[in-house]
Amino acid sequence: MRNYLYILFGLFYAVGFAQVERTTPLLLPVGSSLQESSFKAYALDSAFVYRNIDSIITNGIKNNAFPGAQVLVAKEGNIIFHHAYGYHTYDSIQPVALNDIYDLASVTKILGPLPAIMKLVDEGKLDLDKPFSTYWKPWKRHKDKRNITLREILAHQAGLAPYIVFLSKTLKNNGRFKNRFLRNKANRHFSNRAFKDIYVKNRFNRKMYRIINRSEVAADKKYKYSGLSFLIFPELIA
Repeated sequence: MRNYLYILFGLFYAVGFAQVERTTPLLLPVGSSLQESSFKAYALDSAFVYRNIDSIITNGIKNNAFPGAQVLVAKEGNIIFHHAYGYHTYDSIQPVALNDIYDLASVTKILGPLPAIMKLVDEGKLDLDKPFSTYWKPWKRHKDKRNITLREILAHQAGLAPYIVFLSKTLKNNGRFKNRFLRNKANRHFSNRAFKDIYVKNRFNRKMYRIINRSEVAADKKYKYSGLSFLIFPELIA
């Protein structure tokens, strides 16, 4: 899991998972697979749900928001809706299939820390309208970040920088790795494997946090996508 975190942190660029034919089954714990069910089992109006989902996806395809999509709705471990729409690309050659595999890319922000944050809010451990510095203490020392709320961050209206390329912090001018950050062999100080023969310093995340803490904040708080806070959330949640 830690390896994937370094990809999410932006230390290395992830190409994504290509769809390939596999003969080895995915190994999951016994009883962990989803079972098929129906809307009726949950007292839901199937006609209403089908009509509205179809309308949303069809509208997106029609307006070139995306060439195709796959929608799966599951509740309590049971699949109650699973349909494919459109094609992989706009040339309409390969239809979307129910067994297609996708690169989650930035959707990891939604599937990873966000559900945990929602749970902490429900439990009263986080308040969307309190300054984020209430929970992330380093921001108390930065005037431009001190009063930014969690709600503003999640709405991408906090004025934070869109991204920081941390990879550049680990490279020399000649493109070679800086030994103080990356090694080609593991040891007790470099135990985080990011890629084949590439191990990241265990404390690199601290440098990453310092860079984020010192990053500039725009005075204009209009919508501007930023992924920086999602690099902090795992530390906050843990």
